[in-house]
Amino acid sequence: MKKSIFALSALTIILAGCDGNSDKADTTATDQQPVAGSVEQNANPAASGDITTNVEGTAPTAVDPLQKQTADLDWQGTYQGAIPGADGKTVDTTITLNADQSFTMTQTVNGKEQKSEGKFAWDPEGTKLTLDDGKGKPAQYAIEDSALIKLDAAGNRVEGDMAAQYELHKQ
Repeated sequence: MKKSIFALSALTIILAGCDGNSDKADTTATDQQPVAGSVEQNANPAASGDITTNVEGTAPTAVDPLQKQTADLDWQGTYQGAIPGADGKTVDTTITLNADQSFTMTQTVNGKEQKSEGKFAWDPEGTKLTLDDGKGKPAQYAIEDSALIKLDAAGNRVEGDMAAQYELHKQ
């Protein structure tokens, strides 16, 4: 028993000492080639499998995938439509989405107008919005092809014959 504990301890120490980075550091220094000029690329990158690029005077910038995906959509603007209400009556709805991720929503039921304002957030895929006016339960909408689609309480689309009734179209 003591021998197996000692053997396991020795093996752990040996493995911990082998981090494998020392070999990588040596090859990295020899694999890199100096680059002159503003932007240069290897003349035949496919043959060597190496592309070396250097842009002098600029720092690399990371592009947020969500920002790129939402930039491809024409989402800013005003959307209008009549959405079925809880009591079976339609709710005339107008939502304006602004570039600073704020929104205004006007809903009219039985001639009475309610206006709310707040911020909205994108989901990680950039296909759904959550509108939060800070007063109650946030509303979720899917966005596609110049339309906002009201989602159910679970964040899913309404399906079936009534699905088209939950769309707000861009004006």
